[in-house]
Amino acid sequence: MNLVASEVPPTARPASSAPRGFFARGWVAFKELWCESIPLWFPLLSVGLAIFAALFIDQTTGILQALVDESSSQDATEKALANLQQWHYWAFILGLCLWSFVNYESTRLLHQFDYNSPDYAGRLSDRKGWLGNVFKKMERLSPIVAGLGPVVAVALGFAVLQQTYSLADEPLAWRRVFALYAPCIIIGLLVFVLPLRTKGQTTSHSRRLDDKLSKTPVKIVLIFFVLVLLLVTGTLLVPGMWSVIGPAATLCVIATIFVIAGSLLVFWGGRWRLPLIFLTLLYCVLISTCNDNHRVRLRHDASPSRTYQVFGIRDALQAWQDRLPLTEPSPKPGQKTPLFIVCAEGGGVRAAYWAARLLAYLEDTTRQYPDQYVPFSSRVLAISGVSGGSLGAVTFTALLDAQPTRAAASPDWFFKHTANFLGRDQLSAPLASAAFIDGTQRFIPFPLFNDHDRAAGLEKAWEQAWNASLQSDAGEPKRFCHFDDDFRELWRHRGDPTTPNASTPWIPSLFLNGTSVELGGRIIASDCVIPTPDYPGAQDALYLLKLRDGGAARTAPGVFRMSSAVNLSTRFPGISPSGELPGDEQQYPQRVVDGGYYDNSGARTAWDNLVALYYKRLGDPDHVSDVIPWIIVIRAGPAWKRQTPTFPRQHSEHLNFMPAPLRPTRSHFMVDALAPPRAFLNAWAARSGDSTEALKDGANLISRRLSGQDHAPKSQITAGPVAQKLP
Repeated sequence: MNLVASEVPPTARPASSAPRGFFARGWVAFKELWCESIPLWFPLLSVGLAIFAALFIDQTTGILQALVDESSSQDATEKALANLQQWHYWAFILGLCLWSFVNYESTRLLHQFDYNSPDYAGRLSDRKGWLGNVFKKMERLSPIVAGLGPVVAVALGFAVLQQTYSLADEPLAWRRVFALYAPCIIIGLLVFVLPLRTKGQTTSHSRRLDDKLSKTPVKIVLIFFVLVLLLVTGTLLVPGMWSVIGPAATLCVIATIFVIAGSLLVFWGGRWRLPLIFLTLLYCVLISTCNDNHRVRLRHDASPSRTYQVFGIRDALQAWQDRLPLTEPSPKPGQKTPLFIVCAEGGGVRAAYWAARLLAYLEDTTRQYPDQYVPFSSRVLAISGVSGGSLGAVTFTALLDAQPTRAAASPDWFFKHTANFLGRDQLSAPLASAAFIDGTQRFIPFPLFNDHDRAAGLEKAWEQAWNASLQSDAGEPKRFCHFDDDFRELWRHRGDPTTPNASTPWIPSLFLNGTSVELGGRIIASDCVIPTPDYPGAQDALYLLKLRDGGAARTAPGVFRMSSAVNLSTRFPGISPSGELPGDEQQYPQRVVDGGYYDNSGARTAWDNLVALYYKRLGDPDHVSDVIPWIIVIRAGPAWKRQTPTFPRQHSEHLNFMPAPLRPTRSHFMVDALAPPRAFLNAWAARSGDSTEALKDGANLISRRLSGQDHAPKSQITAGPVAQKLP
């Protein structure tokens, strides 16, 4: 396929334009390298982004792991997921072939043209000698390099995945190693075979950009726009269709469209002699003030069906205490009752997995032995979640809503249901929405796709995965609270905490933490009100959404979906955009992002709850109590220890010839530019660990005073290591 009309002869290159002199040849060589790289810009950019993701983003390793992981369970649901996994694997191979082919073919077609100025005809590849031969081989190999790029990126990702298995002392079997690398080898060989059909043709840079074109470029543009229209329409109407091919294949399709779009910009920008890429970016920046489609989803078309009472954490504590005789009718003399407040740390899907699975494990274990234990959830007052930890907390609470009684259908009922939900694809839809809906929206000067951005795609993926997990369950799905139901429906079985009713089951309160972009403080979605005196610097998300006021009761004017409440805490920019909360005549709208920007541990909100509950009680001379608060911190990252920080001086052995004071460290590299962002990122990471340690000390002090043991030795009250014992 050629882009230039066949009747147009190649451009003649007069010998008189050959460069003379060392510096002239050097300048021409630099221009030749630049022109050689122009067709490779977007193919190599897509490959570079893929390599960065494979090496530095854990989520990419998880996506590749989902292609080859094997389940030892013979459960019908696991078998169905295994069959879907096989289809995802073959879809990924086809997507990788498509990405490699487009990289190769776009580079080959763009190499037909000379990207120098129209009046320049001298080229080093036309000269005799070793320099001319080098440039001729570069022109020949450039499409092959572009086609091999996706294969190299995926192979690096598989190598990182294999290293992860090795660190876990779980070496991969040869069959799984073959499944990892065989597609890369086969596609790589095909990329070498493709140039054989053009062997002998010397069309590289033989055409000027202003030569007469064939109809092929126009056809390519029309086909591209039709394809994008179909992808946008399909993603808009049926976002779940991307789960059929899986997230890995979805990323390959996105990379393919990215390369095609970028190559078209390169071609037409060169032909029109315009900086089309820069102008496109400038246009997107200029219209960005009027095409924002990232609002927090709120369904206003629902008719009011319930009245939700306004209550605080103290009312929740009183309701919990009213249920103590029901859950434990005959306590032992002098027995102390634990009151758990759980912190679920952020960390993406991994954090959601650990939080939900650990809480489910504790619930299953305590319900399995009713003669020895009370259900774990009956002793949990509140769960403070951040980012992925919020998803895990809501998953556990939604299962409690469906299984509030002490009798469980199976010994691992909670554990299986969390695996059924979190083991499903929840990334394909938001990835496609980010590329095709949000990407298209950036070129439209008004918000056309409200409530259909990548945040909505993620929320709909949760809703679809939850519904699919319920349909595969043998029980009755109607008894579950769905992710597209109102967030406040999670506590429908618990009832109103302000009304004494010890007969209803206990379901813990949730505190899902987001961060305000404008104010920097927390925005908390909870069933409890968030008054400023009890939660300094924090705001009530339901109040900002006009779903709750200061009165005793209010009829809900809309539905704040459970998935939207979770996403209020998980909006990490790039993956899920910041969401706009509506303003009014008294205040401007605010934007909310991931709660980890403020505190990734959730410890600050847990501490505010402790202070609100026990500040006045500790001032009472008779403050000794049989209810002792405990803190459970579920970590998704490395454990922090209370110790003096150290930063040992380390250097390469190759620098031993230098005096010790002069040996450079990584702190010396671009210190003026990199020191401030490094300090910000390191302080951001350290703040969560410090908050957790401070919470542990405060909770330890309160527990000792309430138990009358002010001088008791400190105890470790974090439950992070428990997660390592899960089967």
